[in-house]
Amino acid sequence: MKKIFFENMKRALKSKEYWFGFFIIIISCVTTAIYNLSPTGIFYDKKIGSSEFFISAIMYSNTLLNMSAPVLAIFVCINRNSIFLKNEEQTNLIWIKNEIKAHFLTNITIGSSVFILSYLIIYLAGLIIFSFSSGSIPPQMGLFKQIYESSPSGYVFLFILYSGICGALYSFFGTSIKIAFSKSINFVMFITLLLYTCFDRLALLFPIGDLLFFISPFYTFQITTYDILLSKRCVGIAFILALSVILILISRSKGKKQFHR
Repeated sequence: MKKIFFENMKRALKSKEYWFGFFIIIISCVTTAIYNLSPTGIFYDKKIGSSEFFISAIMYSNTLLNMSAPVLAIFVCINRNSIFLKNEEQTNLIWIKNEIKAHFLTNITIGSSVFILSYLIIYLAGLIIFSFSSGSIPPQMGLFKQIYESSPSGYVFLFILYSGICGALYSFFGTSIKIAFSKSINFVMFITLLLYTCFDRLALLFPIGDLLFFISPFYTFQITTYDILLSKRCVGIAFILALSVILILISRSKGKKQFHR
């Protein structure tokens, strides 16, 4: 498993998809920060430090990143040996050869690393340009709000860690969809985006809509919603994990049937 994992990691880190996703994150953050720090921006008259620059780049009005993050976590995992590019027969063979753990581990690591790496670069850029945090613009959000009030830099690192976890989560979910249905990467990303953006709206159409809305995954990676508590986000994370496990069980059953043919 280790050999397959490291080979997959090398291919993934050399792939154009990984670095395309990385630059999409960087560009969206830089353009958002420029807008927020301009004379018409929300932070123009605020005292800015490294943490405040990070918040202005990622958490305020970064619509592109906010809506595309779950799909980016899957997209960056594509490379010539990626499970996302394999057909049904090749996917079943991965089960038979017991290589599935290596592919899951690779995708989780890649999906997480692209956010951690890009966010750290944004924060380091803030340190170089603005020096240390001023603590002057509390984000007024449920996610680690108390941490920001006592340690702005600690808040940033917790946010980076949380984003890495979400990147790993959606890479895991995307891989689960792939092995369960053996569909194309476009199908995997479409289902992920549909679940992320539309589940909470569709939930309200059902009699148990309030319960379904409560477990909605929309707020897992919803970085521009400031009043959503961490507990609500964790429920969404648990929901995605549960769906992933169900998909893995489905695919495992299919893999065993292929093995016994």
